[in-house]
Amino acid sequence: MLRYTEALGSRLGLRVRWVEVPFDGSWALAGEEGAVDLVATNVAPSPQRRAEAVGAAFSDPFMYERRALRVREADAGRYATICDFGGERVGAVRGMNAEIDLRRRVQTHAPAVSVVATDTFPELYELFHRGGLAAVAQAEYYAIDGSVIPSSPPGIVLVDHHDLVPGQREECAFVVRGASRGLLEAVNEFIATTAFPVAGELGKRDG
Repeated sequence: MLRYTEALGSRLGLRVRWVEVPFDGSWALAGEEGAVDLVATNVAPSPQRRAEAVGAAFSDPFMYERRALRVREADAGRYATICDFGGERVGAVRGMNAEIDLRRRVQTHAPAVSVVATDTFPELYELFHRGGLAAVAQAEYYAIDGSVIPSSPPGIVLVDHHDLVPGQREECAFVVRGASRGLLEAVNEFIATTAFPVAGELGKRDG
């Protein structure tokens, strides 16, 4: 998101001033209060998020996701679905669709799994790399044309691919402040002419 958003700023002749915020509730920051002009936290729109982002609008999608669990390559043979993690701890970032999906699937299919939520990705992956988690709930990423966007570092593989809502693409967008005149149209024009990711885009996170 960082390089893609910077490329957007360059296209519009604007200097991007970043404001670091927690993911949970970030979509509302471009609303009526106008804390920011653009939310670039890789938000997947939902009816609830749209309702909470009063005074803002979601852009056209620039990529989409499928839910998955990230595990160590050495453990890939042990795990195929969430049902294989009985008695284990699986983590996600609080407020993300990954956490919502994980809690729902644990409740339905794997009640012996312990869900751990952190506020940030650095906290989550620090816990994972210390051995405190068996897996991280995140996603596989896809360009709008359906091609996979590589995102896993060496030694990490993805298992248990599935849709958040069966049969529906979970698309990701910017959230644009309604009072920033012309910005939504400019963002959508950029998305239509600039494929995600741009060169050097690393460390993508899902919402």
